[in-house]
Amino acid sequence: MHSNIAREQADWLLTLDNQCKINTLNYWGIRDLIRYRKIEGLAAKFLAFIRIRGWTDLGVFSQSSSKRRVVHFESFTDWISSEYSEGGLSIAPTELIVLLANAYEYEKSLDACIEVVTLLPTDTLTAARAQIDDLCTGLACIHGDHWSKLEQVIDETINKPNLTLTTTIVGPNVIRPKAGSTQKVLERIQRTLADKNQMKDRGLSEAALQEAYGLLVRGMATPTQALRVAGLVSISKKASKSVYFVKDSAESAKRVVETIGREEAAEMAKIILRGFAEGDD
Repeated sequence: MHSNIAREQADWLLTLDNQCKINTLNYWGIRDLIRYRKIEGLAAKFLAFIRIRGWTDLGVFSQSSSKRRVVHFESFTDWISSEYSEGGLSIAPTELIVLLANAYEYEKSLDACIEVVTLLPTDTLTAARAQIDDLCTGLACIHGDHWSKLEQVIDETINKPNLTLTTTIVGPNVIRPKAGSTQKVLERIQRTLADKNQMKDRGLSEAALQEAYGLLVRGMATPTQALRVAGLVSISKKASKSVYFVKDSAESAKRVVETIGREEAAEMAKIILRGFAEGDD
């Protein structure tokens, strides 16, 4: 079975143009390193990939021939936050920076982090600033003061003046954010928060929606993860026993009951209380 899929994959790769084929092979290597948190060699490979903007021309392989396609992500953020099945990395921006920083490869790790920072939206950088500063402080203590350069680049990126268009752009194709992009998900959460009737009808928690919004803005969750935290999308059947917890304990308890049932939830509560009791001994 696996050998047949590998053969199909190899044959399909031959149908792609040369640059797309190279991008796809490199993406698969990076994806697997990130997916399984094998950080050795990650920074150098990731740096080389983003310098050629590899995400703009990628092949997405599927066992179903009808789903095999070439994708062209409009932005770096859209690429890293998209699911693996869509050709993305399924990782939040801040988590990616931490992963690259820990894949310490002399200058390569720092250079990769700097490249990522220059590709992120200003609002994401501003919201995640404190967390990245703490990371830089720790790395500077361990590996040297040159890590302070990352903080300098963040300052320059945040304070860079917005460019004003002085020419008229003519053409029928206006690029709009995709439905699952960070911007669209933020807008959806905002609309939901403003519609109290919808929140009541769907049993949505204001605290969960606000938490999901904050996680997404700070780059600590992908759009899909944020939607799940907010309760705006249901958990897939393949992950029917998964529960996305939030800081609101009442909301988290409700999600546990809905996911595993009242009896299982009651048994879980007993186990948790037993653990507290044993911890006090």
